[in-house]
Amino acid sequence: MASLERTAYPRFKRLISERELREFLTTSAEDVVWARERTHDRPSRLLALLVMLKSAARLGRVPNLGEIPEVVVAHVRDQARLTAGTVPEADSERSEERYRSAVRDRLELKHRPGEARAVAEAAMRAAAPVKAHTADLVNVALEELVRQKERLELPAFSTLDRMAARIRFEVEASQCEAIVARMSDAARERVAGMLEVVEGEYQSLFAWIKQPARRATWSRFRAHAERMERVDGLGDAVFWVGKTPPAKVAALAEQARVLSVGEMKDIAEPRRTAMTVCLLAQVQAAVRDETVVMLSKRMSRHLKRAQEELLEIEKRQKETTEQLLATLRDVLRPARQWRGSSRRVGGGGVAG
Repeated sequence: MASLERTAYPRFKRLISERELREFLTTSAEDVVWARERTHDRPSRLLALLVMLKSAARLGRVPNLGEIPEVVVAHVRDQARLTAGTVPEADSERSEERYRSAVRDRLELKHRPGEARAVAEAAMRAAAPVKAHTADLVNVALEELVRQKERLELPAFSTLDRMAARIRFEVEASQCEAIVARMSDAARERVAGMLEVVEGEYQSLFAWIKQPARRATWSRFRAHAERMERVDGLGDAVFWVGKTPPAKVAALAEQARVLSVGEMKDIAEPRRTAMTVCLLAQVQAAVRDETVVMLSKRMSRHLKRAQEELLEIEKRQKETTEQLLATLRDVLRPARQWRGSSRRVGGGGVAG
C-alpha cells in the first residue's frame, strides 16, 4: 500500500501556515451570503457549509466534517464573524449530503465516481509497465484527473490506493510470466536450485549473490574474476529479463534482496523465479561494472606512468639535442674563423 505522504493526493498538512490560510481558505463576503441562504443563518450549519466549501476548493473533493483540522475551522469561523464556541454541525446526514451537493454546484465539481475511477484506472494501466511503486501510479492518476476538461471530484485515497496496488500486481504478474517464458527448462531448474544448499556448502547461491562483494581492487582481481565467472555461469539473466523496464527489474530485485530463502519459497511461481532472475541480472551487471572500473583504474594508472616516462624521455632527448647543438657550434666556430681569414688573404692579393 502507498503512503499518503509519498503521493500528490491533496490533503491538509499537519501544520497549516498563516499564509496558506489567508491565500486558500479565506471566505469572501459572497461565500458568506451564499451559505446563509442555504442554512437559514443557523451558525453551526453556516460554519459547516463554509468549511466544506473552502476545504473542497483546496482538496478537489468534499471532505467529511471530521477530516477538517480545527485550525481551518477556527480561521473560517473568524472570517464569518461567528462566536468562538460555534462548531460545524449539519444536524443530520441528509443535511450534510445536501451541503455536499451545494458545494459541488458552486465549485462546478462533478461528482461522477464511476467516471473518475475509469479515468484513474486507464491512466494507471498505461503507466504500470514502467512505474515501480504504487505511489507513482496514484500520482499518475491524479495528474490525469486534474487534466480532464470537466473538473471531476477526486476519489478517496483508499480507492486510488487499492486500485493502484491491484493494477501493479496484475502488470507485474504478466511481466514475470514473460521473463520465465524466455527461459529454458534447464535454466528454470538452475535458477530454482539457487534456493537450495548443495552438499559441501554452508549457504545457498541465492544467499551468496546477495552478500556484498569485497571492494574490487587489483590485488583481489583473481577472487573477483572467480566471482564474476560463477555469477555469469548461472545463466544469461539479461536475456531472460528482456525488455522489462529497468524500474520494474530493480523493484523485483529489491523485493528478492530483502527476503530470506524460506520467504522466497513461500512465493508462488512464476513470480519467485522472475524475482530471482531480476536479482541475478542486477548482480551480474554490478560485477561487470566493477570489473570495468577496476581495469579502467589500472589502465589509467599505467597511462599516467607512461605519460610521466614519456615526459622524462622528452626531457632527456631535449638535453641531448642541446648538448649536440652546443658541440656542433664549438666545432664550426674554428671553421668559420679559418674561412674568414682565407677570404681576407685572397682579397689582399687581388688588390696588389
